[in-house]
Order: sequence, then structure tokens, then C-alpha cells
Amino acid sequence: MKISKSLRFRIIAGYVAFTLITTLCYTLSGLLVLKISDDELFNWYIARVAEGKFHEYVQGSQQERNSLLASKNIIVGMDADVIGHLQQGSVKQLPKNSQTFTLENWPDVSHISRADKNRFEIFEVRFAKSSFHIVKIPLPAGAKDQHFFYYVVDISAYNISEVWAAQGTYFGLFILLLVFMLVASLLGFAISRKVIAPLTQLTHDVAKASVGSKLNSYYPDEVGVLAIKINDLMTRIGGFIDREKAFSRDVSHELRTPVTSSQIALELAMHLTEKGDPKLREVLGRIGDANRDMIHLIDTFMLIGRENIPSTAAAETNLFALIKASIERNSYLIEGKDVVVINMIDEHIAVNLPHDLLLVVVDNILRNAFQYTDKGNVTLQATKEFISVTDTGRGFDQSALDRLLLPYETYHGEGIGLGLNIIKRICELTGWRLEIRSECGLGSFLTVHF
Repeated sequence: MKISKSLRFRIIAGYVAFTLITTLCYTLSGLLVLKISDDELFNWYIARVAEGKFHEYVQGSQQERNSLLASKNIIVGMDADVIGHLQQGSVKQLPKNSQTFTLENWPDVSHISRADKNRFEIFEVRFAKSSFHIVKIPLPAGAKDQHFFYYVVDISAYNISEVWAAQGTYFGLFILLLVFMLVASLLGFAISRKVIAPLTQLTHDVAKASVGSKLNSYYPDEVGVLAIKINDLMTRIGGFIDREKAFSRDVSHELRTPVTSSQIALELAMHLTEKGDPKLREVLGRIGDANRDMIHLIDTFMLIGRENIPSTAAAETNLFALIKASIERNSYLIEGKDVVVINMIDEHIAVNLPHDLLLVVVDNILRNAFQYTDKGNVTLQATKEFISVTDTGRGFDQSALDRLLLPYETYHGEGIGLGLNIIKRICELTGWRLEIRSECGLGSFLTVHF
């Protein structure tokens, strides 16, 4: 399973994304508020300085006034005088109506702050390589032709330092984001464990539960509702299994009894017609073969119809005797064929394995080998570690093996396709290893390793 599909990962990723977005929004909002506050604080500061200079100019002597006017950042006059002063050396030229040109309609003014128009105004002027703040204060009435007092502050250098400060702020923000992401990941992991704890507990309870039992009660939220639905489903499955067991028991009894009776009757009929009509004996023989197939099918269906194939207790079993009996039981499948059975198994080999399961495996191996071998031989070999059967029959394409191991899948269109599936299921139950190799027209080789 991909980790990106897990519920825990989604919770952690969602928590980290939420923290990241929240942090970015909060930080950017803080930077915006800080910039606005910084601008207002700076404007307040230069306004106080400008008012101080203004009072010195208004209340001072002529000599003091001349001294103030000698400063580059103090201008007494009209807006056009300030504009001309700031544009000295600039490629821009003053418009023809410069005498009536005001700071308010000057295109280079980027912002205007007015605390009180009768007290002072602040204009922010930005050129390509320089910036200025201008504090404009009205002069008292009757002060000759000079109507305004201007305090000009060059903030170009301040802007440079502001850039460096911004870079430091962004770097600090980047480090802050990394720290927050780490903290959010750890918190998200801890929170996810808490959030999915009921679901994890439900998973453990379901893994340990058996059919027909009920899970523990849960808080009636989504997990609780799911637990209730699982309990209902397990109750229904338990009912299905009980009915299936009853059906299998009844069918096993009702089918075995008449089939066994018919088999006994057929054997008696064959005995009574030993010297009778050969055609009648041939017909009775076919009926007997079909009857034996019916018995095998009943045993097979009863076995695969169970939820789990029962693993019977291991017992000492003579392998040669078991295989010899299986050959005799299934020899009717090669009657009339030019097939030789070669049994190379030592008569004294004994294995300590579940007898019933081993018998079913051997029967199905030999039935497949006998049924699909029209001429040639069927060779059996075995030790205490394995049993193998090699035939010279029709075989099948090796690429079809996975499909043929499924129930009801056949290659040559004969049989019902349960033999290999039964062998596979028993091997999975007992831990035995199944090895199959085959080639069309050349035969098959099947080995079961114990």
C-alpha cells in the first residue's frame, strides 16, 4: 500500500498544510502591519522634527532664519520651488506652468499623509534611484510672499537599509517556516495517533474476532457505527456458515448412502454376469466408472465447501501402500489405453503426515495423470521428503498454470477443474510446496515437497 493513501499520512499532511498556510498568512499580515506601522512612525518622527524647525524659523531672528535656509533640507516658498529643488540634475523638466504646479498633482508623489491640513502635510516622492519625504507646514498669515515651510528628508539610504532588513526578515521567515513544519509534522503524527486510535482498535478487534462473535462496544460516532455494521455482518455470516454446515452434512449423508448402495449393486451385477452378455458387462462397467467418479466428486465438493480444510493429526503412513491403493482405485481411467504405470517407490518408505490429506493429494495427482495420458507411461517416485508423478500425456502450456490452479478451470475442456486447486489448497494448509512443469504434447511433471 502506498503511504500517501494511508489515513495517518493524510491527517499529518493536512495538519502540516494547515499550519504552513496559517503561518504564511499570519506572517505576511504581520509584515504588512509592521510596514504600515513603520511608515507611520517614521512620518510621525519627521513631522515632530519639522515642527521643531518650523518654530525655530518663525520665532528666531533673521540670522537664525538664514542659517536654517542654508540647510539643504529646509525650503521656504511654493510647491514649485520644492519640485524644482528635487528635480535639479534630473532629465525631467518642469512643466511650463511650474509656478502653479503643486505637490498634490505631481505624478512622482506616491503617497500623501495629512494629520491636519492646517498643521502639516507629508508627501512621499519616489524617483528611480532616490526617495524623499516632504513635510509641508503653512506659514503664519502676512509672512511676505512665502506661504509654506518645507522640511525635505532624503530617505534613499533608508530604503537601502530597508531592503537589507526585508531580506533578513524573509530569511527569518524561511527558517521559521522550517521550524513550524517540523513541529507541525511531529504534532500531526501525535494527533493522528489519537485520531485514528479507535479505528486501530477496531482493526485489532476485527482481526481477533471469530465468526458469530461480537466486537466490543464503541462510542457511537463513525467508528462506532462501523463496528455495529461489522457485528451485523458477522452475525449474518455466522448464520450462512451454520446453514452451509447443515447443508453439507445432509447432502453428504443423503448422497453417500444411495451412491454406496448403487456401487454395491453394480459390483453384484458384474459378478452375476461374469459369463453373460459382454455388452451388458461393458455397460455395467461404464456405470461403475461413473459411480466411482460420483463418489470422488462428492468427497471433493465436501472438502472445498468448507471454510478451512481440516488439518488432521499426523500419523505414520506407508507411502507405497497408500499410492498402490490409489493406483488401483483410479486404474479404470486408463483401461483400454496403452499406458504403463511405473511405481518406483520403495515398499518400506513411511512418512509421518496427515493421512487423509495426503490421500486426497495422491488421488488427485494420479487422476489427472491417468485422465490426460492416452499412451506412454506414468512414473511415480517418492522419498520421505517428496512425491513426484511424471506422465507422457497431453500436458499444457506452462503460461496457463496460474489459471489452472483456480477452481473450475480446465485446459483441454475435460473434467471439472478442481484437482489442481484441491492440491494447491492442501499444500497451503500443510506448508507443503507444490512444483508443476508441463509442455503441450510432451507431458507433465508434478512434485509435492513435504
